[in-house]
Amino acid sequence: MRKILIWHHGALGDLILSFAALYALKRSAAGYYLHLVSRTDIADIILENELADEISSNESGLFACLFYTAKDLPDALKAFLKGFDKAFIFMKRADSVFEENIRGHIPESYFVRTVPHDGSIMSVSLFQLEQLGLAGMPTDSEMPVLEARRNSLLVCPGQTVIAIHPGSGGKRKCWPISNYFALINLLNSHMRYYFLIILGPAEGHEMYERTRGFISGGDVEAEIVKEATLADIASLLKMSSLYIGNDSGITHLASILGVPTVALFGPTNHEIWGPAGRHVRVVRSGYPCSACGEQMEKCADIRCLGSLGVEKVLDAAEELLRVGRL
Repeated sequence: MRKILIWHHGALGDLILSFAALYALKRSAAGYYLHLVSRTDIADIILENELADEISSNESGLFACLFYTAKDLPDALKAFLKGFDKAFIFMKRADSVFEENIRGHIPESYFVRTVPHDGSIMSVSLFQLEQLGLAGMPTDSEMPVLEARRNSLLVCPGQTVIAIHPGSGGKRKCWPISNYFALINLLNSHMRYYFLIILGPAEGHEMYERTRGFISGGDVEAEIVKEATLADIASLLKMSSLYIGNDSGITHLASILGVPTVALFGPTNHEIWGPAGRHVRVVRSGYPCSACGEQMEKCADIRCLGSLGVEKVLDAAEELLRVGRL
């Protein structure tokens, strides 16, 4: 069987933004076996939706030397690479040693830059599809809404579920947690909902304690989902009528699962990094210096998010909830 190696060197959100490209590759390379080397915490979703046939971890020790030597690769690695007819390398910027190693064993290799060039305002997903088109791969198939397996982690019959992820891998991309609490109270005052508040390792103990205190001291029906697997989070998102979150991997996951999504953007540019999906509302404050991108590290208080009002987010959330009830 002919095989294609796909290497993806990105975080969760970056990988999800490449799903359209993975789908295009899978559709256009009929008869090929696709082996994806990437992060593996989302492997269940990728395999279930047939975006790849097999997944290996890009953190495996087998691949480490690809980045620092072009000579004397281990025999096991040489054998692995020689098993492929083509390779597609998804990386932010080219790495000469890595490319030399890949092309030395898989001559038909293509580099797919994952981020548009400086000054270019273009969706990451469309930018990657454009590059695949230049490589002769058909990219005219629209990726369908992804599926996620069902489980019994949550049982709330008759209740409308709203999932909220107040965190992000980048803390400077987070709307203040107090604003999320105020938003939940406002939503709850209009109609009784069941809230799932998703917290991961990046959110830390302090946010967990503040969230637990908010739930125990208030009049809301809510549950904290703490450090669940991405497969379990995907299952819970599929049960939700609405998702609200920052620019994060979980927000991108919600959108590709077809969950109506309110995405809050501040220092990052939603025209480049915004989640894909028909039922996505991006909410920004419109603060003059946003989106500043990597300049956010120089900003003391991230005013673009601090000035984003709760009412503005509420309006977007209620709009999507109304559409869902029609």
